[in-house]
Amino acid sequence: MLATSFITISMYLLMQWSFDRGFLEYANTKEQQHLDYFSEALADEYRNQGSWDFVRQQRQLWRALIEESQPDNRAMGYRSPLRELENQSFSPPHRRKDGHRPPSHRPPRDARPRDRSRRHDKGSRPPPRFDGRPPPGKRPPPGKRPPPGAERNGFHQRISLFASNKVLIFGPNVKDLDKPMTPVLLDGTTIGYLSLKKRQQLSEANELLFLEQQNETLLTIAGIALAISLLLALPLASHIVKPIKSLTRSTKELTSGFYKTRTKVSTQDEIGNLSRDFNILAQTLENNEEARQRWIADISHELRTPLSILRGEIEAIIDGIRSSDHRSMESLLQEVVQLSRLVNDLYELSLSDLGALDYRKEDINLIDVLDSCVDNFASQLSEKSIELNKHYPSQRKIVVHADRERLRQLFINLLKNTKRYTDEQGQLDIKVQIKKRQVFIYFMDSAPGVPEKSINKLFDRLYRVESSRNRAHGGAGLGLAICQNIVEAHQGEINAKASPLGGLWITIQLPLL
Repeated sequence: MLATSFITISMYLLMQWSFDRGFLEYANTKEQQHLDYFSEALADEYRNQGSWDFVRQQRQLWRALIEESQPDNRAMGYRSPLRELENQSFSPPHRRKDGHRPPSHRPPRDARPRDRSRRHDKGSRPPPRFDGRPPPGKRPPPGKRPPPGAERNGFHQRISLFASNKVLIFGPNVKDLDKPMTPVLLDGTTIGYLSLKKRQQLSEANELLFLEQQNETLLTIAGIALAISLLLALPLASHIVKPIKSLTRSTKELTSGFYKTRTKVSTQDEIGNLSRDFNILAQTLENNEEARQRWIADISHELRTPLSILRGEIEAIIDGIRSSDHRSMESLLQEVVQLSRLVNDLYELSLSDLGALDYRKEDINLIDVLDSCVDNFASQLSEKSIELNKHYPSQRKIVVHADRERLRQLFINLLKNTKRYTDEQGQLDIKVQIKKRQVFIYFMDSAPGVPEKSINKLFDRLYRVESSRNRAHGGAGLGLAICQNIVEAHQGEINAKASPLGGLWITIQLPLL
């Protein structure tokens, strides 16, 4: 509302200022046109008189020419009543040799008849006023009345007449004779110049009254526009502020740790989009909080299990329930190795999440690294009678920019995952393909499979499918999470789906050079 009011008031003031300046420019332009017509009238009168003497001797004729040369009067062919004085003899009377003037032949004032019947025809236009006064019954307000002396600063008071050599003949003196003047031309010959001092402000009462009326109209329009804007802005502001207040309240609840809070989406505009994004953020924070709590619980459980076994066996040896022979020590060592493996996996996973894992990338042949890992692990697969099948492209050299050791860790983790969970007499197919500057590596093993609802969770920390791939197989549920971090560090992708062999199908996608 403040912005609307500010814009409306600013527009009103700007339009008022622009109109005042424009009207002043218009008035000066009209006066310049008047001056051009006046120069033509002066040239015609100069032709009749033969000199500029009439300007000094016949002031009424000067005023009459100004009046008749006004653009409106000129268009109507108006002739000033002051022209009557033009028929009288204004030539100076001859002096007698004795220095006395002859008696005037002009009849005395009382003897001259008064013609009160002189009136303009109904269709004619009355002569304009020279004093700038408004029509009867209309006067501008006190603040818009002409300044003192405005009547003495009219059009005829600002005209200066110069001879052809720019010597002042009549009117106020002009200091700068180099400024543009309007020439008075007679048959193509310059017989004089006219100079008009431009007005810096409006001074005539008619003009000020017109400006006042226009300003009142602008003010009325601005008031109506402001009122309409306020009437529209109030409900609109309430409509906009309501979802913002709701969003603010939900934000405070979210910052207080209440991640189940949601805000109502009631619009399809930017506020509605912001509300939807807020709900997505709240859902993400809620999921992350649940994952954090589950992560802490799973870590505690994973660490407590081997520690509890170690503590129970050590206490049994101390109490004499079990003997401290080689078999007991071997059992304790297995639990320590399992605990150490879990701690190492957690350490590597935390480093990977922080981006602190050391990667030394170079241009390597992917087939050589993969084939080396498969050959070294083939004996362990044969212990469970798992058949291994390799399908490499004819192009035995596939160059990628990667860390050799991290790729080995990736492939070994996937091979261990197959050995750990695949049933005996099973099968593992490894296939490599090249598509659109990408290399695809497939690991497809046989049963048991993974339920469809659990496939998307396989890369979560400490997640295991309890029905088949459970803790009894020795896994902590961190292998695939580590594999995902390694692949993403090489700008690749890894995903899982059901294998046509009945087990799990892992797909790795890496960019080629």
